[in-house]
Amino acid sequence: GSDVSGDDTSLWSGGTDEGLELSQRLADLAGLEREPENEEAVLNISTRLQAAVEKLLEAISETSNQLEHAKAAQTELIRESIKRKQEISELLKCQEELQERLTEEAKARERLALELSRAEGLLDGYTDEKVFLEKQMQEKTHLIHHFEQELQSTGNRLQELEDERRQILEE
Repeated sequence: GSDVSGDDTSLWSGGTDEGLELSQRLADLAGLEREPENEEAVLNISTRLQAAVEKLLEAISETSNQLEHAKAAQTELIRESIKRKQEISELLKCQEELQERLTEEAKARERLALELSRAEGLLDGYTDEKVFLEKQMQEKTHLIHHFEQELQSTGNRLQELEDERRQILEE
């Protein structure tokens, strides 16, 4: 008794013929005669073998699928690795450019520091000269003030002498 539809029967009929042939071979190998209980045992073994083969085929199929996924993942990892290497290369190039700029900026800073030092030296020289000139100017101003006082004193003395001379002439 079978509940298998017509299409399934044609599909399994070839398998059944092979199964019977396999059953006969197994019986021959086992030294069994073709008896109904032996055939049933052989068919049972054949069915279990067929189920085991199907499970093996499913496992192979699953393994193939896993292998395909692993290959896809490996390909993606290789792409990512190449992309990261390119990014690292670009970053190293950028770092090198920044290092060059930093070196140039440091040299420019040193030049400016040297120029500032020279300017400060000149400024100190000018400041010293300014102090010296201001001191001379104060001395000259003091001297002029002294001469003005002396001139005033001499003018007063001259006036006194002039007054005395007039008085003498009037007498």
